[in-house]
Amino acid sequence: MPKLRIAVILLLLVTVAVTLFLLLTPSPAPPEPRPTEAAGLVLRGYEEGRLAWEATAEEGEIASETGTLSRVALRAFDQDDVTLDVTADALKQEGDALTLTGNVRGETADGIALSSDAMTWRTDERRLESGWTLLNWGEDELASEAFVYDARREQATLTGVRATLRRNETFVLTSERGEVSRDRVFFAGTVEIASNDQTLGADELETDSDGDVVTLRGNVAASGPQIELRADSLVLAPDGQTARGNVSVDVIVAAEEGERGT
Repeated sequence: MPKLRIAVILLLLVTVAVTLFLLLTPSPAPPEPRPTEAAGLVLRGYEEGRLAWEATAEEGEIASETGTLSRVALRAFDQDDVTLDVTADALKQEGDALTLTGNVRGETADGIALSSDAMTWRTDERRLESGWTLLNWGEDELASEAFVYDARREQATLTGVRATLRRNETFVLTSERGEVSRDRVFFAGTVEIASNDQTLGADELETDSDGDVVTLRGNVAASGPQIELRADSLVLAPDGQTARGNVSVDVIVAAEEGERGT
């Protein structure tokens, strides 16, 4: 009996010691949380309870409001209509900014095709931004050093523009800035135009999206082989040109001996 009692006491002491050791030994730190890996990932944003935009990806990693997705399509909505559709190789989210990179291609509801090296979707403003961007709209082609598309207004704003507009004739122009919306193309700030055998300059140029009428306004100057014109406005249409407001025209004719006369 004494030996059994001693054995029981020793067992209890060992049990207590092991328990105290386990309780006093610090637990290892939990592993760092890993981003959630997902296939067929969908991100959505809402405005006044309605779906405002949606980004879908074939695969990616995302945690909180940061992550990277691959093979991405981003769409903006007005009611149930898609107003903007952009695809890219990758998307990186940082807060309210979704930056698309790699083969970035897009199209607006108005049929404006977009391409750029990178574009950023601002979720709060519902605005698409990029640096150099190429726009194709029907037969028109516009290259812009900076580009912003407001999905709420469905309007593109361009900075540093070089454009080729094909109307009744082809106009190649440069301007400081421009706007493209559903039914209007507008340029402003030192607009310079080359058309056939004449050059034109103005403060502003406006034309509709699919018509042949082009209107120039403000300090209009036009020059060709035999004419120089200045006016407040100039309308170029299939049936001719109409100048208005403080119009001056110099007609240059060749004299018999090759001298110029006016």
